[in-house]
Amino acid sequence: MFEGIFNIIHSLAPCLAVLVVLVTIHEYGHWFFLRRYGVFVDKFSVGFGKGFWMREDQHGTQWMLAPILLGGYVSFPYTEKDIPERAKKRVKATDVFNNKKPWQRAAVMFG
Repeated sequence: MFEGIFNIIHSLAPCLAVLVVLVTIHEYGHWFFLRRYGVFVDKFSVGFGKGFWMREDQHGTQWMLAPILLGGYVSFPYTEKDIPERAKKRVKATDVFNNKKPWQRAAVMFG
């Protein structure tokens, strides 16, 4: 019985590791272009759900690891009304996604 469970875990662990690496690289591409064009990034998460590890950097971005490792996300304000309360003093109107040039928004989505 335990041998079957061990075989399943042994088979799924490498797949999960590759998925986490791919998700991280994918989301990093979005983050890179957002920061390059001066958009405030609220959260960068690998995994979904309530984060079990979180850190905030000097730009106000919350870096997070969450338990459901089937994806990830980069959260940023589209408009001025979407700026999180904790960042209202730091973020200007020019730091939101919607106020960037169309080619910059396209680069973020491509990234």
